[in-house]
Order: sequence, then structure tokens, then C-alpha cells
Amino acid sequence: DGVLLVYIGRIESIKNPDWVLEVVKRLQIEGLPVYAVFVGTGSLEAELVAKVANWRDSLKETVKFVGNLNVEKVDRYLASADICVMPGMTGLAIVHAFAAGKPYITVESPYHSPEIAYLENGENGIMAKYSIEDFTEAVRSLVVDPNLRRRMGEKARVDAVQNLSMEKQIEGFQKAFDFIRNKKATKNDANFTS
Repeated sequence: DGVLLVYIGRIESIKNPDWVLEVVKRLQIEGLPVYAVFVGTGSLEAELVAKVANWRDSLKETVKFVGNLNVEKVDRYLASADICVMPGMTGLAIVHAFAAGKPYITVESPYHSPEIAYLENGENGIMAKYSIEDFTEAVRSLVVDPNLRRRMGEKARVDAVQNLSMEKQIEGFQKAFDFIRNKKATKNDANFTS
């Protein structure tokens, strides 16, 4: 009966997983029924589990840590999710979120993997400024507006079908290879000077 945030990835400081806890706590205190599931493990997991264990009883059940799971079980969590969140370095999690038709919320970071290019801010997800306040506001905006959340999820799914298919991936590799071949040919050209 609430909004489920799913965090999929390593539980490491570069990803700011503690921000997810803070968002859940803040929004629950505001009266918004927000919950989170962490799929993955990492060096901060025990610290975050201990932090939640020290919350008041009414908040303790709002966050779950399920560890590393096989792909089928991860897919079940994605299917149950309302929003996928990663308040730090983003990698393949965005691809999985979009394939499941879920909006993705992250923050500005110089450490994102190339997959971040799939995010269209305000269309299939949100790229918040790098602050807990802005990340919280981004999550809040989708929690309180189920229609916006649904539209972004639908756009994410369409983008996944159109841009993340095997054919598109092969096409992208072919373009990269062609680009490299053309650069090499130019460099080997008799008129090429360095």
C-alpha cells in the first residue's frame, strides 16, 4: 500500500546507499508510505543494517536487505518496484530498471558508467543535483504523483525496447568498429601527418 524503492547494486560509499535510508525515513516521517529494498551486498551493508535496527519500531520494517540474488529473483523485485534509485555511481542497474519499465532516480556524479546516457532527465527518470535534499525531492516528486511515475516508467520501457535490444547493441558495436577502422585508414593515409 505504499511506494517501493529498489536499490540494485553494490552497497558501497560511491553509490551513497545511506541516502536511500535517509529518504525513506524523511518521507515516512512526513506521512508518505515509502519503503526500500536493497538488492546486493557490499562493505557498507552491515553498517546500514545496524542503522535501521536502531530506528524506532514503526520505521524498522520499512527497509529490507536481501543480499545477492540470481537474475530471476532480481527481476521479481524490479517487477514489484515503483521506482529504482541509485543516489551515486550508476552502472547497469539503469538498464535493468528500464527493461522492467521503472523510472530511475540518480544524482549528478563524475563516476557514472556510460549507461547513464540512457537517462533522459524528466522523461524516463530524474538526475537530481548531488545533495541529499535534491535526491529526496526527486523521490518525493514521484511518490506523490503516481501518474508522473507511471508515464516515466512507460517511457523507460519504450526506450529499453527501442534502444537496448540486442540488435541495437550490435549496431552500436558496428558503428564503433567502423569509426575505429576509418580513423586507422586516415592515420595510415599517405597524406596524413601527425
